[in-house]
Amino acid sequence: MGIRMRAGVLACLIAAMTAGLVSCSSDDSSESDDTTDTSAAGAAPAPLTSAATPPPDTPLLGVVNGGGGTFEDDTLTLTGVQPSGIWFTDRPVRQAGTSAMEDFLPLFFDRDDPPNAAVEIAGADDEGDLAIVELTDPEWDDSTNELTFTATVIPEVEPERLAAHTNLAGYLDRNDGAIPATFDAAALFIDSGTSNQVTPVGNAPTAAEVSQLESEFQSTVTALENVMIEVRNALAQDPGTCLTTTLSEATEVLGNAFNVMQPKISTLKADVAAGTSDVDGYNDAVSYQQSLELGLEQVQEEYASYTRSGAC
Repeated sequence: MGIRMRAGVLACLIAAMTAGLVSCSSDDSSESDDTTDTSAAGAAPAPLTSAATPPPDTPLLGVVNGGGGTFEDDTLTLTGVQPSGIWFTDRPVRQAGTSAMEDFLPLFFDRDDPPNAAVEIAGADDEGDLAIVELTDPEWDDSTNELTFTATVIPEVEPERLAAHTNLAGYLDRNDGAIPATFDAAALFIDSGTSNQVTPVGNAPTAAEVSQLESEFQSTVTALENVMIEVRNALAQDPGTCLTTTLSEATEVLGNAFNVMQPKISTLKADVAAGTSDVDGYNDAVSYQQSLELGLEQVQEEYASYTRSGAC
């Protein structure tokens, strides 16, 4: 039957969707680890709603449990897999559901780019208990309850990948960059990423396209700055922990925007001017801009929830 999802892991997954910064531990202790909880004390996430299927073209986080597995020649095999997977959508939709494995896998693999995932092995030592991978070629055998992928281990997660797979952020500090040849009970946390939302260009971007991308980026930054001003004003009136969390989230998104997006746009401008514009760089920038917009939606939803109810 695989491993059972503990209440702490489920809470961690929900928190990961709301902040994208939570590290889930394989420790079976029921006590919470203060070092991995980035939410403010007493602040509860907005409730999830159940659904039979997620909305189309929506970033997803999925969970698959297995009783054991192997990793050999880039083939990751989970054995004793539960015949259904759990999926979550990010805010503002915030839905969750379970799907039979034959329906669950297409949610993540019928997209433009392959999903990324964290493989968490229960009971393993710190040097081999978690690895971040890129998954392709899923195969489900319902007669043996085995699930097989081609898995590329990612020792270091580059900014572009993290921008498209924000739910990996909570696993970065624990990424061992390796999977044991054999292992016991494990959980697979799959991040669909946002790449399915991108319509990539096939030719070198024009100056007008880069200018439009810069305009969209500046609009996102301005909207975030306005939210931060509103939150700071509200905090001056009511220093609630939920607003502190919202301000922290807005600061995180804005910081990432300046650290990643501005250099990308500067590079793209220079490439266009030199006639050597980078198609992949432009598509990566578009993908990152869309992840920023998702972050903006999350912050706005958090603040709107507060203004509607007066509390988080």
